[in-house]
Amino acid sequence: MVLGRAKKDRLSYLQWQENDIPPQVVFEILSPSNTTSEIDKKLLLYDRYGVE
Repeated sequence: MVLGRAKKDRLSYLQWQENDIPPQVVFEILSPSNTTSEIDKKLLLYDRYGVE
């Protein structure tokens, strides 16, 4: 969900096409094969792009 953006069908949320407004929430589906390093990289990415 992204507050302040129109509700419409999207295959992907492309922040640069949405007035650079980041999503407030991201749900990440993990599998047993995910490593701590992979998860840490994702968290840093979300932080860098402004996900709350």
